[in-house]
Amino acid sequence: MVQGSFNYDNGSGKANFSVPLKGPKGEATLQAVGEKAVGGAWIYSQLEAILPDGSKVDLLSEGGTKPNAETEVEPPAVEEAAAPGQ
Repeated sequence: MVQGSFNYDNGSGKANFSVPLKGPKGEATLQAVGEKAVGGAWIYSQLEAILPDGSKVDLLSEGGTKPNAETEVEPPAVEEAAAPGQ
């Protein structure tokens, strides 16, 4: 279950949330903290996977180290599904 807070108003917002992840190689928790300015993209200052042993994998940079500056990430585009028979 997703836990945390999401605030979005008049084109700007803040998010601080965690999402449990589960796959064939194990489990982890995704932790994300981000902000969005009016007319801008979401900028994540924290995006990491927290493993069951408590270790963290930084998903914002290569090699698992924290970047010096915030990283701007555009969310993926969501395509609308065609209605059956179309």
